[in-house]
Amino acid sequence: SSRVLWTLAVTQFLSVCFEKMSNFEEIGRAFVEYYYNLFDTDRAQLAALYQDQSLLTFEQDKIQGKANIIAKLQSLPFTSVKHTIVTADCQPSVSGGIMVFVNGNLKVDGGEHPMMFGQIFHLMPTGTNQFGLPTTCSVSTTAKYFFVNELLHRLFVKESTNPTNQKKK
Repeated sequence: SSRVLWTLAVTQFLSVCFEKMSNFEEIGRAFVEYYYNLFDTDRAQLAALYQDQSLLTFEQDKIQGKANIIAKLQSLPFTSVKHTIVTADCQPSVSGGIMVFVNGNLKVDGGEHPMMFGQIFHLMPTGTNQFGLPTTCSVSTTAKYFFVNELLHRLFVKESTNPTNQKKK
């Protein structure tokens, strides 16, 4: 009898969990908007999105830990930046995580010509509930996420990469 009630409770809980996991697209896009707004206005506030195990690959540099990542972001050699998101693709990952791949353009210090960039975020829930499931499945609380992994590369496009534009020898 108690086993039946427990099974029923877990089944109901899991159905809510899977329903909430279908919101990965909404959660991922909300994080993208939030992240780039903070990056463009006050990078120090991004610290809430990282933990000590977070790892950032910035071009070829690998930086681990909240303090080191924020120090890197605050040391970037520009005073103003504006990101424009072109695409943001999201997928659910293991343990309630969310993978987000962003393509966009950024302008620094009011420059005329934007630089293209690609960035990947791996968001993970900050904890688990009494069933050992990610907090994304929690019925009573809003899940909180952090960046466990982040990769950023600026993309440089050569003037003429199209073979039809090149002269034949």
